[in-house]
Amino acid sequence: MKDTAISERATTRGEPAGPTVGSVRKVRVWDAFVRLFHWGVVACVAGLAWTGYLSGSIARHFDLHVWLGSALSVLVVGRLVWGLVGSRYARFAAFPISAADVRRHLGNLLRGRAEHTIGHNPLGSLMVLALLATLGGLVLTGLMALGGVFRMGPAKGFATGAAGDIALVLHWWLGLFLLGLVALHIGGVVVERLLGAHDLVRAMIVGTKRVAAPAAAPSRGTPPARPAFAALVVLAMIGGALAPTVAVRRDALPGAPVPVAGSAYADACGDCHEAYHPSLLPAENWHRLMSGLEDHFGEDASLDPTTTARVMSWLAAHDAWATETKPARHLGRRAGPDQLRMTDTDFWKTTHAALGDEIFARPPIYTRANCSACHRDAASGWFNPSAIRIPEPPAPNSAGN
Repeated sequence: MKDTAISERATTRGEPAGPTVGSVRKVRVWDAFVRLFHWGVVACVAGLAWTGYLSGSIARHFDLHVWLGSALSVLVVGRLVWGLVGSRYARFAAFPISAADVRRHLGNLLRGRAEHTIGHNPLGSLMVLALLATLGGLVLTGLMALGGVFRMGPAKGFATGAAGDIALVLHWWLGLFLLGLVALHIGGVVVERLLGAHDLVRAMIVGTKRVAAPAAAPSRGTPPARPAFAALVVLAMIGGALAPTVAVRRDALPGAPVPVAGSAYADACGDCHEAYHPSLLPAENWHRLMSGLEDHFGEDASLDPTTTARVMSWLAAHDAWATETKPARHLGRRAGPDQLRMTDTDFWKTTHAALGDEIFARPPIYTRANCSACHRDAASGWFNPSAIRIPEPPAPNSAGN
């Protein structure tokens, strides 16, 4: 009776392929794209988990994280489209997710019985949908964070800094939630195998399962797969995402930081020390600093009144409140009225907490105030993670050994 029920359910979902071996037939279940999607997601998620949580510094692997996220977004979009127009078992319509299906499957698991479904079983189907929803959420929050916080990617033209900050927090927690789902997914595969069900890992590699011949009877109700249509839809969506990325210049965005080079400020101050970007402090702090040049951190850096006024005007016009970057919003705008050194701010201390005194002492850094030694884009004001390069310690002097 149980075998008959399985055969009746599977008949509407089976798809024969290959020769019959006794009463067992090899059935082509997972097409090439489903398998590519599955193992591609495995690779992307592993890389994203390493760069985002395990490497110790996402800033060092920021570009890799973005590229892996971009690849993941293409895979997710492709799977969503393929779930509507793909092959028989790839379609969401074939997922047995009714309440009755789920109750039956749970009951079998609690009784220690394996359910030999051809496509996804009920709990497996729900897991696929949960994984896709979470992956989709990660893609969207990642794009919003990239656009709002770092002013990069498709969302850079409309994502605000506040929206980007919220998206970044959600992105972090969604990533942890995804890892929890992955652990449950792996556990489910192991349990199914221990109960004697199909070897799901092998099936996802070769694409076939062995099922009872009656269960492999073909179904006449499934429309044919439409790979060309799916490819066109995915390409159109990729093009729609790339268009604003390419068309909208980052330095033309509202609140983009202005280059320091060539300014009156750089001409007046750059010969003595690094010309720190004006977005790192609010205008009030710049005014206090420029008003005390006769005792400028222990030195007399006085300028003539005309130059002082010109420099102050430029600094105020491009201060933290006039600029939409992460350092401007989190460092410059939060600086206290007495904090004239960027290194005194809480944001600077938090973001550099993992760097020891040895790093700041090594050449060519020498001091915590030498931003451009590690931030290659410091003069531009962007301070993107991908532009961070911490100098390696100098090689030991062989003559002294």
